[in-house]
Amino acid sequence: MTVVCCVCRRVRHNGAWVEEEVPADELPSHGYCPECAAQARVELALLGLRDLNSEDYHPRSAAS
Repeated sequence: MTVVCCVCRRVRHNGAWVEEEVPADELPSHGYCPECAAQARVELALLGLRDLNSEDYHPRSAAS
């Protein structure tokens, strides 16, 4: 099975992420290449920080 990055569309080939087409006779599976995964983690962290600073963010108290 060929793994394709769902963001940049690079293909994992022998452990490396390369710019190539998925062979027509192979079923693709989607994931993240290391670069796109790192960027996604940064974006998720920034979203989390934004939510923490939001006026409508109300963490549950320890008594609940």
